[in-house]
Amino acid sequence: MIPFFSVRNARDCFLGALGVYALCMIGQEFYKVAGTLAAPLWPSSGLALALLLLGGWRLFPAISLGTIAATQSFGDDPIFSIAGSVANTLESLIGWFLMDPRVWILELDDSGA
Repeated sequence: MIPFFSVRNARDCFLGALGVYALCMIGQEFYKVAGTLAAPLWPSSGLALALLLLGGWRLFPAISLGTIAATQSFGDDPIFSIAGSVANTLESLIGWFLMDPRVWILELDDSGA
């Protein structure tokens, strides 16, 4: 298991944040509804869930940092950036929790004790 406070985790979070940022920019550019800031398709959500499924909960800062960086580059209010980041991170963490098989495996004690 990789410790949360390690150089490897910091590197993985940095690379994940770059990926989330890039897909946020792509989603905003190609899938934006004319005249609004809304994008019905948000590809960075898929990457965020994949990061958590492959690397575990320790990569959740990558989602937060990538989302904050992207929404700030859109020119949004900092409060909106933080709120959106919290929402995207929780969305991915809940998806990870529901899809992680280790969460749903119950160990039964057959020793009779």
